[in-house]
Amino acid sequence: MHWHPNADEWSYFIRGRARVTVFASGNSARTFNYVAGDVGIVPKSMGHYVENLSDTEEVEMLEMFRAPRFEDFSLEQWLASTPNRNVREHVFQADERAGRKFEEELEAVKRPVKPML
Repeated sequence: MHWHPNADEWSYFIRGRARVTVFASGNSARTFNYVAGDVGIVPKSMGHYVENLSDTEEVEMLEMFRAPRFEDFSLEQWLASTPNRNVREHVFQADERAGRKFEEELEAVKRPVKPML
C-alpha cells in the first residue's frame, strides 16, 4: 500500500494477471483487473496496491510518472511518521503486547519525510 504525492502513475502490464485496488476519499475504493497489454492509471495521491492473481506466473509491469523525480510514500512510512502512541492505541486496542512489538518494528523503518514543495 502506497501513494505518489507528485504524479499520476501509469502502468503498462507486460506479463501475468494483476488486480489493482485504488483508495479515494469518502471511504471509497475501486478494484481493477489487468492482463498483459492493459494500461492502468492511478491518480496522484491516491493510495493503491497491486496483487498478483496467479500462484504460478509473476506479474511484470512498467510504471511511468510524468514528474521531474520519483516520489512514493508507503503505508509503512505513514505509520512510522505517526506518533507511536496513536498507532498503538488505534490499531492494537485489544492487544497491547502486539502493539509494542509493531511499534518496535516501525522504529526500524523510520526515515525522514521530505517536505512537499
